[in-house]
Order: sequence, then C-alpha cells, then structure tokens
Amino acid sequence: MLMANYKNKLHSISMRIQEVVGEKFLFKALLMASLLLSAVCNNANCQNPMQDSLTVITTIPPDTSDTYDESYGTLEVYYGNYIYNRDNNHVTNTFANYRFGQPVQSVGIAYTIETILNRKFGTELQFGYVFVIPQKVVVNDTIQGNLGGFSLRYPHFGINVTPYVPWLDLTLGLGANMGRLRISTSEYRAQKNPYFAPVLLLNPRFKVNNLSFSIRAEYQFDISKKSWRSVTLTAKEQGFPLEKFNQTGLLLFFSLGYTLYQ
Repeated sequence: MLMANYKNKLHSISMRIQEVVGEKFLFKALLMASLLLSAVCNNANCQNPMQDSLTVITTIPPDTSDTYDESYGTLEVYYGNYIYNRDNNHVTNTFANYRFGQPVQSVGIAYTIETILNRKFGTELQFGYVFVIPQKVVVNDTIQGNLGGFSLRYPHFGINVTPYVPWLDLTLGLGANMGRLRISTSEYRAQKNPYFAPVLLLNPRFKVNNLSFSIRAEYQFDISKKSWRSVTLTAKEQGFPLEKFNQTGLLLFFSLGYTLYQ
C-alpha cells in the first residue's frame, strides 16, 4: 500500500514538473533516476517505482511544430532594361515605343539580407549599384552622342508574403534610386542629369539550394529638382536646348544569386 501511494505521488510530481520545465529535461532526469533505482532495487529484490512514470514520459508525442527563425545573405548580379513614360529627346525606350536592347540598359550587383520569423513573417533589405551600359544615341534625331551613367539602390526594403514556401520569396516593397544619366558628344560638352526617385517594387525569387533566380519590377517616380532635369548641350558658338529629362518609369531586372550564408 505504501509503495502504491509513493508511485502515485511520484507520477503526479513528474507530470507537474513536465509542465514547468519541459519534457526533454524531465525525461533525462527521470532516466538517470530510474537507472539508479533499478540498480538499487535489483540488489534489494524490489520493483523500481519510477518505471511507470518513465513509460508515461516516453509515450508523449514529440513536438512537431515548425517554428524557427532564419536569416541569410544573397549576392546577386543583374541585367536591367528601363521603360520610361517619356522618350527624353528620343533617347530612351517608352511604353508606347519599346525596342529591346535600346537605352537604357544596365548591369549591376546587389546584396540582399533576408529574414524569416516562424514561417509567418519575412523581410528583405537590399543594397545595390547599377551601371548604365554605354550606348550610342541620336539626340532629337540630330546630334550623335553616347549615353551612360549609374544608379544607387539605397536601400530597398520589402515584406516577403510567402515565408512558408521554401523555394519562393515573393517580396513587395519600396525604396529609393538615385544616380545620373550622362550624354556626351564630340561637338558639345558632356551633360550630366542627376535624379532621385522613390520606388515601389515586386520581386519574385525562385530558389534551388544556394542558387536563386529573380525577376524584379520597380516603378520609380522621378521627384528631382527641376534644375536637375534641365539638359543643354553647349558648344563655344551656341547651345542646343533639349527637353527636360524625366526618369519616371518601369525598371525590369533579371538576376542570378548565390546565398553566402544561412
């Protein structure tokens, strides 16, 4: 009778400890205690009173929750093509008159830090540099020159709306681009056109192990000072006035990435 009461009390205590400290710690403690009591009971020819409690613990289903946090960094290389609302003196592609391979084209590099919390919430932070591929242009169908420039992506922040999908990151976000376009000719001075533009972005990224492929769509709003947009190709004898540049438009990027750490 005394042994039965002892077993019931021990079982109640063990269940209470399990609720407080967790089953893994309790299982290890009970296992060690059971081994010690087994050795004693074998010598004394008695039953181990902890055997039933240990059996109860070992039959508790394991925790199958997928709760976890992870963070990883990805290095990406880009190719981009810009489609502006205006043709900017017949220099750039527009929605109404688009030809693949026409200005503005670019290549770039970016570093992306992604964080996923409990498979329920994900964020993305990206920094990058884009180099405008130099191309020959005819300004207003009159003056031949070269177009070049650069852009800083500083920074872009987004929310991953598919953190529960291991092979896909679908990011919605915003950020800012700033840089300049440059037109140079042999007859006129080079003209630099700086700009600053807030950005809305959509970025699906497909992942296979450490490799990734993404299609990034950005719509930028040129809010530069009017004086920044002014372009005048000047020579010693005379100037050649141009329409003010406006770099509002859609930027499409295709990238390959490699995850550096995870």
